[in-house]
Amino acid sequence: MTSTDETLYRENQWIWDGEYRFLDGQSLSHNKVGFTSFPRSGNSFLRRYVEQLTGVTTGSAISLHTSTSLQINGLKGEGVINDTVWVAKSHHPFNIKRADLLPVNKTFVCVRNPLDVFPSFASLCNTLSHGNKTEYEFDKDYPEYWNWFVRRQAEQQRRFFDILLRHCNEENRCPLYIVRYEDLVSAPKETLMGLMSFLLEVKDLKGTNIERRIDEVCSKGKSAATTYRLKDTTGQFDMHRAKYSPELLQYVQETLSNQLYYFGYANVEDNATGFFQFEEHAPANLAKFNKFRSDSQASLDKVTSQGHQPQIYVHNKEEVFDIFSEDDLTRLLDPAFDHARKSIQKARQGGQA
Repeated sequence: MTSTDETLYRENQWIWDGEYRFLDGQSLSHNKVGFTSFPRSGNSFLRRYVEQLTGVTTGSAISLHTSTSLQINGLKGEGVINDTVWVAKSHHPFNIKRADLLPVNKTFVCVRNPLDVFPSFASLCNTLSHGNKTEYEFDKDYPEYWNWFVRRQAEQQRRFFDILLRHCNEENRCPLYIVRYEDLVSAPKETLMGLMSFLLEVKDLKGTNIERRIDEVCSKGKSAATTYRLKDTTGQFDMHRAKYSPELLQYVQETLSNQLYYFGYANVEDNATGFFQFEEHAPANLAKFNKFRSDSQASLDKVTSQGHQPQIYVHNKEEVFDIFSEDDLTRLLDPAFDHARKSIQKARQGGQA
């Protein structure tokens, strides 16, 4: 980094005062970015990192009808997808009611161990809160619901990534960069350097001001990416395994086996994220192990190559499917309703006493 770079960095510290400003609306020159995830995989956690690094608020294609709580907690770009934001969130290829169509030139996605995702998603559905925890345990107090919910979401997650990876890696509709939540927690600088190279379309960020900013943000620890009140399991891995019966765990493992190898969650070699224990490794599965890394590198190579011609890929349009079916909605909030009825009844009985 030259002395001129260092001077500019010091003179422009106002960019990172925590306001996360909107852009002026001028064209982003074919560098519009979409950010997607299966719900509860670290979406808001990574969004806040991007805001901390750039000083620019992130947008969202999700309607304020369903994301007001995130706006209240400081993600003020909810419902904004125009050129006043550079990065905009979706949950593509999920079809979420009233979500806007989001044309982008490239996409990044945050993934997480599904054993940690599913309890968090069940809690979000039943509390309508991103930070609160239920007063009951799904696996103990509502085991039938829990068994249904996990099986259903395993099927949904399989379809979610089958579509996204096929579109981006096989059909080349859109460059895709993959960030694992576990890497973001355990190796934040390396993870963010790779992501920002992809976003800025600069292959080597070593010695740049963005590396300096990444160092500053990472030095703050998890507080740098805090959006809402953290739960006691935030930043911890595989904390919910005890909630899964052997049969349920086996169902998740069989349903998502392709993705578990691809994202590095299988017990191959000395793997710190080998949360799923496969007794035997088929050659085809071993060939997929951690392939998300080479695919992400290929996307980085593509967007930084000379003569790269950006294409338009539309989130919330390309082969979408409902996040919840009509049948899902008939039972999605059963634990919340049942717990509320019991709580009201208990309070009334206490009042009569």
